[in-house]
Amino acid sequence: MNSEMVFRGIAYAIMGVALLFIIILLVHCHKENFNKRQSTKQYNRSSALSTAIVEITTWGAHGTQPGQFIKPRVPVVDDAHKWVYVVDSAGRIQKFTFDGEYLLEWRTPLTELGKPEAMGIDKQGRLIVCDTHYHRVLIYTSDGKLLAQWGRLGDAPGEFVFPSGAVADADGYIYIAQYGGKRDRIQKFSSDGKFILQWGQRGRAPGEFQRPGGMAIDSRGFLYVADIVNHRIQKFTRDGKFVTAFGKPGRKLGELTYPYGIAITPDDRIFVIEYGNNRIQEFTTAGKPVRIIGKAGKQPGEFAGPWGIAVSRDGFLFVADTYNHRIQRLKLRTSKRVPVVKY
Repeated sequence: MNSEMVFRGIAYAIMGVALLFIIILLVHCHKENFNKRQSTKQYNRSSALSTAIVEITTWGAHGTQPGQFIKPRVPVVDDAHKWVYVVDSAGRIQKFTFDGEYLLEWRTPLTELGKPEAMGIDKQGRLIVCDTHYHRVLIYTSDGKLLAQWGRLGDAPGEFVFPSGAVADADGYIYIAQYGGKRDRIQKFSSDGKFILQWGQRGRAPGEFQRPGGMAIDSRGFLYVADIVNHRIQKFTRDGKFVTAFGKPGRKLGELTYPYGIAITPDDRIFVIEYGNNRIQEFTTAGKPVRIIGKAGKQPGEFAGPWGIAVSRDGFLFVADTYNHRIQRLKLRTSKRVPVVKY
């Protein structure tokens, strides 16, 4: 009897150790799978991707945990610190390194009526958040402290209906796009939110808009606006004078379908993200199409309803791959470090 009890004790001990080992192995595998979902690097030369891209890094998965996303909308790059901020449809702003390492997050004050649709960053590193459905602009520090806010519902100067795009120039002026109400327009503000000027109205003529969205500024100081429902990009001086427009509805090279976002490299290569065509297009500052990058899908270099795009000075494109619930970082082949041009 005693030997039988000893045998059973040894057997139970072995089973306990085995069970513990299995639990540890499962936890390790889960962690490894989570990490793989958060950051995956792949090299791809497929024709759909384009030879302009030499490396892809993706991170994110559907969810509300740190490093996960609910339909990410817009990435914003801080070149000085090599940080990228992402706002998603859960009303969260998450901060990452350029390699996708999660750093921190915070939420906008109110989200019941809707979530922010756009972000920008100024030369001081302050985040400019379009709190779209609360008709205002929020200004944050890099660690999520709310510094200021301005705007209210209306069509008067300094008021907003649905602010939908934000960019700051080298002189500190802030430009906010908006749609809805009586006017689809661009408004220009000082760095502390004082109204300077405005231009645009709803329509299809040059200088008019139908849901303006992402904006970017080139090295010569020209402002480019993604005119989403007109399926084009419009180019202006910083005081609102119309210069040119390019793009028309379609799927061919040079044609656009719901261009939501735009980014410009320091050497003035223009990249437009197309929500409707699930791709990126490159253009010159004269509006000449250069190439198509990507297609619809779930693989690295493929997109599902991409919303926003940003570019770093060292040649990385960051794309909010919205319905794949991830960020894709694409390394440009011919990127260079280019001195910042002050105008």
